[in-house]
Amino acid sequence: TAMRCGLSAQRLSRVLVLAQLVVVSSASTPRSFFTKVVHGAPFHDEKGSVNCPIYQTSTFRFESAEHGAKCFAGESDGYIYTRINNPTVRELEQTLAMLENGFDGICTSSGMGAVNIVYMSLLGSGKHIVCHKTVYGPSRSVLEQQWSRFGVEMSFVDTSDVEQVRAAIKDNTALIYLESPANPTVSVSDIPAVSKLAKEHGIPVCVDNTFCGPYLQTPLDLGADIVLH
Repeated sequence: TAMRCGLSAQRLSRVLVLAQLVVVSSASTPRSFFTKVVHGAPFHDEKGSVNCPIYQTSTFRFESAEHGAKCFAGESDGYIYTRINNPTVRELEQTLAMLENGFDGICTSSGMGAVNIVYMSLLGSGKHIVCHKTVYGPSRSVLEQQWSRFGVEMSFVDTSDVEQVRAAIKDNTALIYLESPANPTVSVSDIPAVSKLAKEHGIPVCVDNTFCGPYLQTPLDLGADIVLH
């Protein structure tokens, strides 16, 4: 997810990833950040629980064989296996997405899991990425050491200088990836300016929002398409 492994670039428009998550941006009913934190995403429990229970089951019961078949075929949103989908995790995904003013999200087991979901969804042989030269170390090293083996091209520039970003864009650029404030230099990129430039070329922008989080900065509101923590 960024946003769902294997999701097409078209459907990935406005996706947010929170370090263990991915979210697609959309308009929502205005509520203060604190109200969102207190109440979380809309939740309904058939037993009447006010808070989302912690579902510890590994598997889920189907209403019928036909219902199970639809779940496995992706024709139903029913739960199958907790490593695939789980009500507790789903509540977390929706709440984090809401805090980032996103539409939906996906949680993974690690930050690099989220980073690689973004890469897997948008990059491939013959594709090119423009990446901030100062990002979380593994986000860069996995590009240089692993994704380069699969024919992915990359340019590392100072994204706080929009003209460097402009100069690095190629016909095959599939993603602009930046961290702002950057780790560890704390350099700040102009997310609205980079996003505007990217949209002129039809390129999605992913922002690592780890340093600020949604309380201090919501990159989707600034024009970015993907956010991760």
